[in-house]
Amino acid sequence: MAMNMEVSFSDAFLFVVVGGEMNSKSCERMLKTAFGEAARKAVSKILIDGSRVTGTLSAEERVELGTRLADQVKSRGLEPTVAFVGHAPTFDGLGVAAIRKQGVNLKMFESIPDGLAWLQGCEHQ
Repeated sequence: MAMNMEVSFSDAFLFVVVGGEMNSKSCERMLKTAFGEAARKAVSKILIDGSRVTGTLSAEERVELGTRLADQVKSRGLEPTVAFVGHAPTFDGLGVAAIRKQGVNLKMFESIPDGLAWLQGCEHQ
């Protein structure tokens, strides 16, 4: 099944739900779209629910994807706070570590309530 994405907004954050079979190009395209929507709506807090995604990427693909996405965020002048919900083995934190290493405030969670609580406790909007 191809990857799919639903985006919704609240006053405080962008909520992105991603599902389907993971592949690097689709992940990058969807996350670029999500960051673009956040920039367009001037929302800096983003909750990405990847719990419906299946499959895996290689370790190299995860790191490359994280690095490319961090570059995308920086090139747009964004300073987002991102809560990412995902589960092993689909997500193991390598991409998250690559993004964080580039200075993006992103943290991985196993549940939506945990991610929301973290976002709500963050300073900027």
